[in-house]
Amino acid sequence: MKIIVGIIILVIVLIIYLWSNYTIELTHYDHTSSKIKKSLRILHISDLHNNQIFIQQLKKIVKDTKPDLVLLTGDFVAGNHYMNSADFFQVLADIPSYYIDGNHELAMDSFKKKLFYDKLMENNIILLDHNKSILFQDHIKILSLDEAIIRYGNISEANIKRKASDFNILLMHQPEVFDKLDIHDIDLIFAGHAHGGQWRIPFINQGILAPNQGLFPKYTSGIYQKDNTGMIVSRGVGTMVVIPRIFNRPQVNVIDINKSRNS
Repeated sequence: MKIIVGIIILVIVLIIYLWSNYTIELTHYDHTSSKIKKSLRILHISDLHNNQIFIQQLKKIVKDTKPDLVLLTGDFVAGNHYMNSADFFQVLADIPSYYIDGNHELAMDSFKKKLFYDKLMENNIILLDHNKSILFQDHIKILSLDEAIIRYGNISEANIKRKASDFNILLMHQPEVFDKLDIHDIDLIFAGHAHGGQWRIPFINQGILAPNQGLFPKYTSGIYQKDNTGMIVSRGVGTMVVIPRIFNRPQVNVIDINKSRNS
């Protein structure tokens, strides 16, 4: 009997491990705004860390969800390695896609970083660096907060230019700076970095440990609201630590934005 119980426990643990580490959860959000002229579907992917396991799953997700816009919030590299991510980028070549650096891109050597950026360019993915912004569909402004400023600069001095009349989307890698940002007139923020807290406590949406946030981090997964700004934090796809995810599936977000009915 003890052997049977032990086998059952082992099988359960194995299922939880495989489920938590090798299957991508597709999370859907709905958002409305009077600034939107027509419906828009956004696919948000973060923190792949060059993980080969997920490439085919990600390609299928892109083809199945048919996004109008893809937002990539950094850490698609692992050290100086990037070719698995470059393989995935090919599926984005015909979809408007925008990329920001994470802390791992920031740490790459300059030669490999240039090769990585070349792969973005080859697949028509626009790199938003140095707080660059771009106008999408004439009324949607995609803004960026440069990772170097988060790491080494003064966030309060970051000059993120936007107009109140635009639907303003901000891409940044690290969600913990949410409380330090001037968020007026920013509609949605997309971030990653926290890896969902690595281990999550079931049913209460709480991660255990995240970089730069420590134990029981505040921003790890889901949507967080402050004033009129929502921040969507991805749990990411890959991981750089040897400790496996527990109750913390890799995640990709789909956001459907629609025009407010009363507008």
